[in-house]
Amino acid sequence: SNGVNKKNIITILIIVIIIAGAIFAANSAGFFKKSEPEQVAIPEGIILFYGIGCPHCETLEQWMAQANIEQELEAKELKLTKLEVFNDKANYEILSQAAKACSYNDQIGVPFLWDGEGSCIIGDEPIEEFFMQKIGLLIQTNDESSEISE
Repeated sequence: SNGVNKKNIITILIIVIIIAGAIFAANSAGFFKKSEPEQVAIPEGIILFYGIGCPHCETLEQWMAQANIEQELEAKELKLTKLEVFNDKANYEILSQAAKACSYNDQIGVPFLWDGEGSCIIGDEPIEEFFMQKIGLLIQTNDESSEISE
Protein backbone atom coordinates (compact mmCIF):
# COMPACT_ATOMS: atom_id res chain seq x y z
CA SER A 1 0.00 0.00 0.00
CA ASN A 2 0.85 3.64 -0.29
CA GLY A 3 1.65 4.20 3.39
CA VAL A 4 4.88 2.17 3.26
CA ASN A 5 6.39 4.28 0.49
CA LYS A 6 5.66 7.50 2.33
CA LYS A 7 7.26 6.06 5.46
CA ASN A 8 10.32 4.96 3.48
CA ILE A 9 10.69 8.37 1.86
CA ILE A 10 10.49 10.07 5.26
CA THR A 11 13.07 7.66 6.71
CA ILE A 12 15.40 8.27 3.76
CA LEU A 13 14.94 12.03 4.11
CA ILE A 14 15.77 11.86 7.83
CA ILE A 15 18.90 9.81 7.09
CA VAL A 16 19.96 12.29 4.38
CA ILE A 17 19.42 15.21 6.77
CA ILE A 18 21.44 13.50 9.50
CA ILE A 19 24.30 12.75 7.09
CA ALA A 20 24.23 16.29 5.70
CA GLY A 21 24.25 17.66 9.24
CA ALA A 22 27.20 15.47 10.20
CA ILE A 23 29.17 16.60 7.14
CA PHE A 24 28.35 20.22 7.85
CA ALA A 25 29.41 19.85 11.51
CA ALA A 26 32.64 18.09 10.56
CA ASN A 27 33.35 20.76 7.99
CA SER A 28 32.86 23.61 10.47
CA ALA A 29 35.06 21.72 12.93
CA GLY A 30 37.74 21.72 10.25
CA PHE A 31 37.92 18.03 9.37
CA PHE A 32 37.99 18.64 5.64
CA LYS A 33 40.33 21.61 5.69
CA LYS A 34 42.62 21.84 2.73
CA SER A 35 46.16 22.07 4.01
CA GLU A 36 45.75 25.86 4.24
CA PRO A 37 48.77 27.05 6.21
CA GLU A 38 47.69 28.54 9.52
CA GLN A 39 48.21 32.25 9.93
CA VAL A 40 51.30 32.48 12.08
CA ALA A 41 52.43 35.57 13.88
CA ILE A 42 55.68 37.09 12.67
CA PRO A 43 57.88 37.55 15.77
CA GLU A 44 58.93 41.04 16.85
CA GLY A 45 62.13 42.57 15.57
CA ILE A 46 64.50 41.71 12.74
CA ILE A 47 64.32 38.14 11.49
CA LEU A 48 66.96 36.45 9.41
CA PHE A 49 65.68 33.34 7.63
CA TYR A 50 68.36 30.91 6.48
CA GLY A 51 68.74 27.32 5.38
CA ILE A 52 71.33 24.78 6.44
CA GLY A 53 73.45 24.03 3.39
CA CYS A 54 72.56 27.27 1.60
CA PRO A 55 75.90 28.76 0.39
CA HIS A 56 74.75 32.40 0.47
CA CYS A 57 73.51 31.89 4.02
CA GLU A 58 76.93 30.58 5.03
CA THR A 59 78.66 33.56 3.40
CA LEU A 60 76.35 35.90 5.28
CA GLU A 61 76.81 33.99 8.53
CA GLN A 62 80.62 34.27 8.28
CA TRP A 63 80.43 37.97 7.46
CA MET A 64 78.08 38.57 10.40
CA ALA A 65 80.46 36.77 12.76
CA GLN A 66 83.45 38.80 11.51
CA ALA A 67 81.57 42.08 11.75
CA ASN A 68 80.15 41.23 15.20
CA ILE A 69 76.72 42.06 13.87
CA GLU A 70 74.74 40.39 16.63
CA GLN A 71 76.64 42.13 19.43
CA GLU A 72 76.40 45.45 17.59
CA LEU A 73 72.64 45.09 17.16
CA GLU A 74 72.26 44.12 20.80
CA ALA A 75 74.22 47.22 21.82
CA LYS A 76 71.63 49.27 19.92
CA GLU A 77 68.84 47.24 21.54
CA LEU A 78 67.75 45.79 18.23
CA LYS A 79 66.35 42.30 18.42
CA LEU A 80 67.56 39.76 15.85
CA THR A 81 66.03 36.31 15.52
CA LYS A 82 67.55 33.70 13.22
CA LEU A 83 65.19 31.05 11.88
CA GLU A 84 66.22 27.96 9.90
CA VAL A 85 63.61 27.16 7.25
CA PHE A 86 64.75 24.06 5.34
CA ASN A 87 64.17 21.68 8.24
CA ASP A 88 61.60 23.56 10.28
CA LYS A 89 58.07 23.79 8.95
CA ALA A 90 56.94 26.31 11.58
CA ASN A 91 59.80 28.65 10.66
CA TYR A 92 58.98 28.19 6.99
CA GLU A 93 55.39 29.28 7.72
CA ILE A 94 56.73 32.45 9.35
CA LEU A 95 58.90 33.06 6.28
CA SER A 96 55.82 32.61 4.06
CA GLN A 97 53.87 35.15 6.12
CA ALA A 98 56.71 37.66 5.92
CA ALA A 99 57.04 37.12 2.18
CA LYS A 100 53.28 37.57 1.75
CA ALA A 101 53.41 40.78 3.75
CA CYS A 102 56.00 42.02 1.25
CA SER A 103 53.93 40.71 -1.70
CA TYR A 104 56.46 38.05 -2.70
CA ASN A 105 54.35 35.15 -3.80
CA ASP A 106 56.67 33.17 -6.05
CA GLN A 107 59.81 31.35 -5.08
CA ILE A 108 61.27 32.74 -1.90
CA GLY A 109 65.01 32.36 -1.56
CA VAL A 110 67.18 32.48 1.52
CA PRO A 111 68.91 34.32 3.05
CA PHE A 112 65.77 36.37 3.54
CA LEU A 113 65.50 39.20 6.02
CA TRP A 114 62.37 40.69 7.57
CA ASP A 115 63.31 44.11 8.89
CA GLY A 116 60.68 44.11 11.64
CA GLU A 117 58.84 47.00 10.01
CA GLY A 118 57.17 45.37 7.06
CA SER A 119 60.02 45.25 4.55
CA CYS A 120 61.87 42.26 3.14
CA ILE A 121 65.45 42.01 1.90
CA ILE A 122 66.71 39.02 -0.08
CA GLY A 123 70.29 37.95 -0.72
CA ASP A 124 73.50 38.08 1.28
CA GLU A 125 74.85 41.40 -0.03
CA PRO A 126 71.65 43.46 0.35
CA ILE A 127 71.28 42.00 3.85
CA GLU A 128 74.89 42.91 4.74
CA GLU A 129 74.14 46.44 3.59
CA PHE A 130 71.00 46.53 5.74
CA PHE A 131 72.96 45.46 8.82
CA MET A 132 75.71 47.99 8.12
CA GLN A 133 73.11 50.75 7.98
CA LYS A 134 71.48 49.49 11.18
CA ILE A 135 74.72 49.56 13.15
CA GLY A 136 75.83 52.83 11.58
CA LEU A 137 78.69 51.61 9.40
CA LEU A 138 76.89 52.83 6.33
CA ILE A 139 75.36 56.23 5.95
CA GLN A 140 72.50 56.88 3.57
CA THR A 141 73.26 59.98 1.53
CA ASN A 142 70.44 60.64 -0.92
CA ASP A 143 70.54 57.52 -3.04
CA GLU A 144 74.10 56.44 -2.67
CA SER A 145 75.36 54.48 0.28
CA SER A 146 78.85 55.38 1.33
CA GLU A 147 80.94 53.43 3.81
CA ILE A 148 82.46 55.36 6.66
CA SER A 149 86.21 55.05 6.51
CA GLU A 150 87.69 54.33 9.91
